[in-house]
Amino acid sequence: MGHPTSYRTAQIDGLSIFYREAGPKDGPVLLLLHGLPSSSRMFEPLFARLSGRYHLIAPDYPGFGHSDWPDPKQFAYRFDHIAEIMNHFTEALGLSRYTLYMQDYGGPVGFRMATGVSRISKEFIPMADASNITAPTRFMETKLEKYAYRRFGRGASLPLVCLQHFTGTLDNWDPAVTDPLAQGREVILFESAGLGRSTGEVPDSVPAMAAHTLAFMDALGLTEVDLLGYSLGGMVAQQIALNRPSVVRKMLLVGTAPEGGEDIMHMEKPELKKIADDPNLPGLQRLVKLFFTSSESSQAAGQAFVARLAERRQDREPLSGPNVAKAQIAAFRAWERVNGERFGRLRDIGQPCLVVNGVLDNMIPVRNSYMLSEHLPRAMLLTYPDAGHGSLFQFHGSFVKQASLFLDSETF
Repeated sequence: MGHPTSYRTAQIDGLSIFYREAGPKDGPVLLLLHGLPSSSRMFEPLFARLSGRYHLIAPDYPGFGHSDWPDPKQFAYRFDHIAEIMNHFTEALGLSRYTLYMQDYGGPVGFRMATGVSRISKEFIPMADASNITAPTRFMETKLEKYAYRRFGRGASLPLVCLQHFTGTLDNWDPAVTDPLAQGREVILFESAGLGRSTGEVPDSVPAMAAHTLAFMDALGLTEVDLLGYSLGGMVAQQIALNRPSVVRKMLLVGTAPEGGEDIMHMEKPELKKIADDPNLPGLQRLVKLFFTSSESSQAAGQAFVARLAERRQDREPLSGPNVAKAQIAAFRAWERVNGERFGRLRDIGQPCLVVNGVLDNMIPVRNSYMLSEHLPRAMLLTYPDAGHGSLFQFHGSFVKQASLFLDSETF
């Protein structure tokens, strides 16, 4: 069933630009560029058919429809100029990602928008907006559940979908990692079923978690992405690459383990249980003890990490409860089991992978990273000294540099 159409105007470069808008705000955005001598009104039949699924926006160009008609003696009616105004229009509406639908005259306009002839590119996006500290939490309805997510950044590279650690929510992503990565690409933080404000129950298996992630990616219209899988998220990333290899170009596998790995997140171990059960440790301070080593420098890095997490003060996610931990622990135990040839399925993951961990990780020990790098056909291994499970947060500057080089490389 279609959504009602709204009729709006936006002030762009001193001109009033009229546009029609309909559909769910969190739906995939479809920007419709009309033909000659028509206007956005030509898309009314499409609005009726597509507004139930897509966020539709159809502007009138300058000199068309209900937009301003500037004097040709003072206004250059050229495709590159109109494309520039349309790019300014998308920026004014905050459209960080969209699909173009172009009808005859709209083709030359849209191609110039896409190829940068109008010279409107990512430098027009204020870097303060490309941050997990300020990005709004959005929601996507799918055939399975409604998922919370955040997306920010822009660039020529493929979107980077980030999959979170044990009991983590959107708020547990370190802006010192996500924000620099968003300078060259769109970063999408995903919250799976039963976590934060996503609906449903937390799955107790990695394959079920992967199914939720794929349902979310399908709903967003993502056909090819890079994956950053951290801890439990790294296991989900491997499963996605096995289930649908065509959707994954490259993977960052951080602090994680292969199926059939060893000592995966055994929170009953005395050294971990002591920290997890300490009533005198606030939640974020538990992360400092669990994710960082006992050295003075590592603990200082941990305190800086939790201070960065606390910078987001509004629109935060609910904390995970014991039911989340119980289901995810069950998923870890199932992932540890060896079915058939140990590590045999890793040979079927052909994507380039950068495997990262701290050498002193006692939640998912570094030997699991060695196993991944040995058995994945196209893997590189990066380990950090005096670092635990949160190595990417302790050495965030180095990690971002290495991750960016890996993602941007055309030779690996």
